Amino acid sequence: MSAVLGINPGFGGFNYHDPSACLVVDGRPVAAVEEERFTRVKSAPGVFPARSVAYCLEAAGMTLADLDAVAVGYSSDAWLERLPLETRRLISHPELTTLADTDPEHVDVPHAREALAAATRRFGDLMHRTSLFETEQRAARRIAEHLPGLRAEIRFVRHHRAHAASAVHPSGFRNPTAVVLDGLGELECGSAWAAGPGGALDRFDRTDLPNSLGYFYAAVTEYLGFRGWEGEGKTMALAPYGRPDPAASGALDTLVHLDEKGYDVSALVLPCLTDQLSLDTGLAVRTLSEVFQAPPRRAGDDITPHHENIAWAAQHFLEEAVTGYVRRLARERGPLELCFAGGVALNCKLNLVLRTLPEVERLYVTGACADTGLALGAALDVAARLGDSPAHPLPHLALGPAADTDPGAYLTTMKIPYERPADVAREVAQHLADGRVVMWYQGRAEFGPRALGSRSILADPRREDMRVLVNDVVKHRELWRPFGPSVLAEEAPAVLEDVEEDTEAPYMVVAYRVREEWAARIPAVVHTADNTTRPQLVRRAALPEYHAVISAFHRLTGVPLVLNTSFNDKNEPLVRTVAEAVRHFFSSAADVLVLDGTVVRKDVREAAPESVRKDAREAAQEEGAR
Repeated sequence: MSAVLGINPGFGGFNYHDPSACLVVDGRPVAAVEEERFTRVKSAPGVFPARSVAYCLEAAGMTLADLDAVAVGYSSDAWLERLPLETRRLISHPELTTLADTDPEHVDVPHAREALAAATRRFGDLMHRTSLFETEQRAARRIAEHLPGLRAEIRFVRHHRAHAASAVHPSGFRNPTAVVLDGLGELECGSAWAAGPGGALDRFDRTDLPNSLGYFYAAVTEYLGFRGWEGEGKTMALAPYGRPDPAASGALDTLVHLDEKGYDVSALVLPCLTDQLSLDTGLAVRTLSEVFQAPPRRAGDDITPHHENIAWAAQHFLEEAVTGYVRRLARERGPLELCFAGGVALNCKLNLVLRTLPEVERLYVTGACADTGLALGAALDVAARLGDSPAHPLPHLALGPAADTDPGAYLTTMKIPYERPADVAREVAQHLADGRVVMWYQGRAEFGPRALGSRSILADPRREDMRVLVNDVVKHRELWRPFGPSVLAEEAPAVLEDVEEDTEAPYMVVAYRVREEWAARIPAVVHTADNTTRPQLVRRAALPEYHAVISAFHRLTGVPLVLNTSFNDKNEPLVRTVAEAVRHFFSSAADVLVLDGTVVRKDVREAAPESVRKDAREAAQEEGAR
């Protein structure tokens, strides 16, 4: 029995983005949250997750002194594996190679001095960073400075091992194989893992930088004007609107390749690495502009068939690369119980393809597959090493903070009228059926990037115009962005293809095809280009209040699902406090706010104004005709 605090530190050389914390007690996650929920800055770059740690300990009634270990989802010692690649890059820097090839009689001495000085600074920076992180003991002291009163040992878990653990242990699979794909860990950007007795993980395959599918997809995303590391979901959503285009695919093929040995994106990635091996997205965009013989799209520009076809080509390459890799693993190991983690695993269309491969018996994609999930994975891995069994399912991710204050008291103070209906689920369902948009704040917040019925915005999936309406006046984002549904798990087989009664899909990270007879009934949650959707299957035992709302909507309408999107505004994290929820409600066009059973309604309208709904209908029809 042990208490392990997992962290993604988010400062220095330790994965500066997405800091988070997770507390695992006796092998079970009891609390987890991202630091961005406190800072209110997306990804909270460069911030140690001090408030996340404090929350996790408070939720469990513990202090730092009660911990048996702190697990860090990054290895300082393994970071040194970067040195050969970084050194080769510095030696082969264009300024130095140009100088080395210059005729000695024609050396531009001032320029040569400047080039050597710049090279010296780069080498000095590398030496400085190496001196900071040369041992895990030194790194542990730096982390301990942020955890006063800590007595437990700080243990480091390799980045990809932590990702793998976050998927393997909750999967429930008897013989899991984990695949991890992302931008970059210490040096790995791809790996495969087998689970042994007692939860031990053994890495049996590894791909290193510069062959990074995460960097490849981020580069294309940046070229399309969506901002790499944040907008990859937009590239994925845009792809089905495109078509196979020899010009786009042929141009991309000059940089990225597939063959019988696997995938190779090094020709794109290697020249675009910075001195610290991150991706220089500006340089990557210039490279892609030359290849595609067209300037990059700027944010806010119209999306053209050229952009759609490039998105299609990038998504197709990603799917072919990953499925080829998985098939190779299956040839070596037999049919796979596949666990998938890392940032690439957020691509729900890719996950649909993986789920339907003959070589994949079952697929589990962790709900916190990106780097916030490192805190969870590192804690589970160390708990296993301490003798606890971490093999416990996670039927939901409601591990975050509950309301910080009593909603009724807060609303009374703010002089905002509210009600406490006897049957909240029925009232919310009626509002949805009447065409109103509901902001739903219930219980503990979700951990991870998806709204899963704790901090959600809900709407009627039957209304063709609802996708545009919610995107435009509630979420303030691109009108074409698709939404996913929350579906009663017991009714899902009737609505979705390839779903059985025992199918588990609680995290909204795997796409499914909608049955033909249902697609026209729920147009607000079906991707118009390919009839897919990204569902959350909701079970009563996991989320009883949320299940009750969807059940009530089912009884009213005959439709066992609701449109569900995250309770946040554009470029903001999910709301955390009651005050944040109220602020966002009154700054949007949503109609109803529910705060743990306390209901606030706007008196402005019974539903969306007809002028707004008319514009939304026309936009939806235009989008569907593309």
